[in-house]
Amino acid sequence: MAKVTVRPDQLQDAGNVLRAIPQINKRIEMLEAQIKRAAMDGAPKDIRSQSFDGMPRGRQHRTETEDAFQQLLVLKEQLTEEMCRRRRIYAAIYALDDYSAELLERRYIREELSDQVAAECTDDDTRKFYRHLRDAVSSFAVMYYGSSAVEGVQDG
Repeated sequence: MAKVTVRPDQLQDAGNVLRAIPQINKRIEMLEAQIKRAAMDGAPKDIRSQSFDGMPRGRQHRTETEDAFQQLLVLKEQLTEEMCRRRRIYAAIYALDDYSAELLERRYIREELSDQVAAECTDDDTRKFYRHLRDAVSSFAVMYYGSSAVEGVQDG
């Protein structure tokens, strides 16, 4: 069986991506709350009621209405970007074998402590756990970054 060696910089980047999952989730929640708040503040209603300055079929817009609308669009674009980023990370995790996906999910998505995951997945063998976790992160790097993450292939 061939063993893939992942470039050290890509392995480190993959670890950083996995550790960023909680921040991505928090950012998504924050953006959703900001969008909801903007909608509750009446931005869409204000846009409809003020966009024509009281002129039926008018073409003039009030700048504060346009600013609110632009801000809402920017927030929605940022939300879409973060959700796509999270979806891409999750897709790479769940494309792995079940054991690797479980290790990465429990450690980085559910944010369980390494000792707890090691105790339940490797019968308290922390050396074995960290070896498996490193292999899972390596596999994730290949799934996430593609062939650019591969440094070499060795017969195993």
